[in-house]
Amino acid sequence: MNNKGKILGNAWYWGLGSIALLGLGTGAYFLLREKEDDGLGQGNVEELDRFKGLQGHIGGGALPEPQWDRPFRPEYHKEVRTWVAPEKLIVLKPEYAKKYAKALKDADGGWFGDDDESAVSRVFAERLKDKVQVSQVATYFQNSYDEGLYDFLQGFLNEGEMARYVDNPVSQLKKFRTA
Repeated sequence: MNNKGKILGNAWYWGLGSIALLGLGTGAYFLLREKEDDGLGQGNVEELDRFKGLQGHIGGGALPEPQWDRPFRPEYHKEVRTWVAPEKLIVLKPEYAKKYAKALKDADGGWFGDDDESAVSRVFAERLKDKVQVSQVATYFQNSYDEGLYDFLQGFLNEGEMARYVDNPVSQLKKFRTA
């Protein structure tokens, strides 16, 4: 009986060891295997993975993505701030948003004045670094002059000037930057 118990004990250890080895091998396979290309390209995958799980939550549900193609909306920078939380968003200091909004307001020469397209170009092509900053200036403009920034610019710039000085430079900006 002693031998029989010893044989069953050894079989038990061998069985347990085999199961453990199988589990470790399976885990190593899934951990080390090459990930399939999803067609987005490696750069896009890394960018998506960086922000996976960072979206803010209300009542346990993920927030919808901001409307990336509409940075002139005053809500844009608030939506992006919430969406990338807990990362810190790089934003304009309020005095710069005020300065740029005033420069854009002053660029309109009125009925008989000369419009200053170079001032518009400087703000959008040189000063603002991302679409969050565009939204901040639009928000300050709306609050200060009770008029939407994009509509104001369309009021004195023709279609070609809007494309050249506003739409094209803004479309080249990053969506946002984080610290």
